Amino acid sequence: MRLVYIASSLILFNCAYAATSFTSWALKLSSDNEESIIAREELLKIENLDEQLKNAIETEGQTQMLALQTISSLHRISLIPKLMEKVKTTDVKSKQNSLLVTTLASMGEGQEGSKILEFLNQTIDLNSQDIPLTTRMAVLSTWQLQEKSPDPEKINSLLADKDSQIRLKAMETLESYYRGDKSKLVPLIKNALSLSPFPLRMRAANLAQELAPADKLKLSAELKKCQNDPQEEVRSACKMAIEQK
Repeated sequence: MRLVYIASSLILFNCAYAATSFTSWALKLSSDNEESIIAREELLKIENLDEQLKNAIETEGQTQMLALQTISSLHRISLIPKLMEKVKTTDVKSKQNSLLVTTLASMGEGQEGSKILEFLNQTIDLNSQDIPLTTRMAVLSTWQLQEKSPDPEKINSLLADKDSQIRLKAMETLESYYRGDKSKLVPLIKNALSLSPFPLRMRAANLAQELAPADKLKLSAELKKCQNDPQEEVRSACKMAIEQK
C-alpha cells in the first residue's frame, strides 16, 4: 500500500509540474486566434514563468525556440537583460544568435526600444556580410521603430549593400526616419533613383512625388533621366513626379 501511495504521489507531482510548465502552452501560441489567446492567458498565470524562460534560454533546440516565442509574444521586457547577456555569449554568425536578436528586436518599441537599439548597434556590425541576413534585417527593423536614429549615416551606407533585401530595408528605415522633414529625403531619393533592384527606384520616384516644388527642382536631372528607366512603373512614377506641382 505504501508503494502505491508513493507512486500515486509522484504521478500527481509530475502532473502538477507539467501543468505549470510553460512549454505546453507555448506550443499553442501559434495556433488559431482563440487558442492562442487562451495560451497567453495561461502563461501569464505561471508564477515562476520568468525563471522557466531564463532556464530555457540557456538550452538549445525547441525548448529555447519556445521560450523566445513566448518572450516575444508576451512582450516580456523583464527578460531583456537576459537576452542581451545571451546574445553577447553566442556566436554572432549562428542561427541561435539570430533568433535571440530577432526576439530582442520584436520588443523594440516603447521605452525599452532605445536601449535595445543601442545594444544591437554596439553588438551587431550591419555592414558585415558574415552576419546572417535575418539578424541584420531584425536590427534594421528595430532602427525603423525609433523616432530618432542614433546614426543615420550607418543606415545610408547599407544602400550599397550586396543584398537587395538589405538595400530595400535600409531605404524603408531612412524613409521612416526622415518622414517628419521631407526635404531631408532629397539626397536619399537622388541616390536611390539609380539603385537596383527596381523597387528601390520605384520607391524613390514615389517619394519624389511627395516633395515640395522647391525640393523637386533639386532632383530635376535625376527625374528626367529616370524617365528612360528600363521599368515602365519607374518611368511613369518619375513622369508623375515631374508633372505634379
